[in-house]
Amino acid sequence: MRGVFDPTVILKWCFKTNMIQREKNSFQELFKDKKYIRVKNYLYNYLLRKRAIKKCLKDDHPDLMLEVGSGISPLVTDRSNIVYSDISFEAISILKRTLARGYYVVAEGGSKSYAKAN
Repeated sequence: MRGVFDPTVILKWCFKTNMIQREKNSFQELFKDKKYIRVKNYLYNYLLRKRAIKKCLKDDHPDLMLEVGSGISPLVTDRSNIVYSDISFEAISILKRTLARGYYVVAEGGSKSYAKAN
């Protein structure tokens, strides 16, 4: 019996609505959408984590901080002594345009380049 959950119908809908792209990472396509970025930056879970990090760092003043996996929405945005990092060049490029402070690096969180910096 074919119904709403028929895989061929779902795949056709995904291709029709551009949810599946064969050659591009569809998640990174969302970075280009200003509405997506605006909504993402006001999600409750994101704001809750951002407030918790800010509270933890209130009395801490390190020389330099590293935020791994910052993407387009970093958790620490009120300091200039921070290195924002992400595996996505596109995400870091967008972040660099929208946030005018800090340092930016494209790298994988488990990469040895972080270990060499210490």
